Amino acid sequence: MDLASILLSLALLLLVAAIVLRPLWDARNSGQASAAPQDRSEIEVLISRREGILAVLLDLDFDYATGKLETADYEAQRPQLIFEGVQVLKKLDALDTGDDVTSVPDLDERIEQAVEKLRVGQPKSNGRLCPHCGKPVNPGNRFCPHCGKQIAPVVETAG
Repeated sequence: MDLASILLSLALLLLVAAIVLRPLWDARNSGQASAAPQDRSEIEVLISRREGILAVLLDLDFDYATGKLETADYEAQRPQLIFEGVQVLKKLDALDTGDDVTSVPDLDERIEQAVEKLRVGQPKSNGRLCPHCGKPVNPGNRFCPHCGKQIAPVVETAG
């Protein structure tokens, strides 16, 4: 072997070693990179556990619906999963940080504005009322959109 092939082989070996050892070197130097997954908050752990229980519960229901699971097994496992899920939800409620819907400022006002925008796009009832519930209905309606009962069709008289 000549000197050029030895140097090329040595350079290739160093390149491969650098590529293989780089992830190990980065993990050692950062120190926190390997600790980050272990430092998850209790809420994240509980949310992950809740999602896992829901997935298992859905799989259990699917297996029972398709006949893969006996009724006795299903009836024994489902209440246990529901109990575990309730326990996780109770722990999540206990750790709740207070970021619920009631703490949003001006929530009522924003809801009223959204409802008003929806009402603007609706056609007017032209004075016709449902004989059953008394709420306004559109001229072409055959059923009341509020109570669901049938409305007598409008008979136009020749004038």
